[in-house]
Amino acid sequence: MHILTIPILTIIPAPVYSCGFDFDDTPPKTAFQPTPTRPTAPAQTFFGNPPALNVYYIIGTVLKHLRKRDMDILALLTVLKVYLDNCCYGRRFDRKTNLKVKMEAVKIRKIIKNRIKGGYVIIGSFAVEYEINQIAHNKKRTATEKHYKKAIAGHKIELSPPIITRARELESKGLREMDSFHLAAAEAAGADILITTDADFIRICAKKYLTTIKVINPLNF
Repeated sequence: MHILTIPILTIIPAPVYSCGFDFDDTPPKTAFQPTPTRPTAPAQTFFGNPPALNVYYIIGTVLKHLRKRDMDILALLTVLKVYLDNCCYGRRFDRKTNLKVKMEAVKIRKIIKNRIKGGYVIIGSFAVEYEINQIAHNKKRTATEKHYKKAIAGHKIELSPPIITRARELESKGLREMDSFHLAAAEAAGADILITTDADFIRICAKKYLTTIKVINPLNF
């Protein structure tokens, strides 16, 4: 009978060789080792974003350097647009035969004076200029033209084929020729309100629902 003999193996631990590292593989500190610094947070504005990436900061900087005239042009995109017909510009030079005429003249003067403070712009047109040029009295024509140019500050709508087409359409519905051109020009300019002292103009527009623009007397502005 053969007896199988199994040799007993003695486990000898392998030698540990030091390479200058600890068991957690962290390199030893040396004399020349810079101290890590915490990154500096980017500058922030009131809205929480860096100035270079903040849209409000950029817009504010641009507007800050715009001239007053540029600001008026920019305002056309957002503020209320008001169209005054020729009656309004000439009202201050009309004879004050009754109280209504006096009140309208005062109110129109205030509308023009307070346009910037009131948050609206006044739009002129070829139609207004045409009627001003038809004034026979030289002194009155010059004064009315000066009053008009001061009011619109360069905001003007020019004559175009679509305006002519629209004016003819409005004329066929009962408006007088020049009133039709005034309303067509106001629509083309994107006006919100058309101001006139002509009661018939106001009445026809309201009665026949000719436009979405509010056609009103200056006393109702």
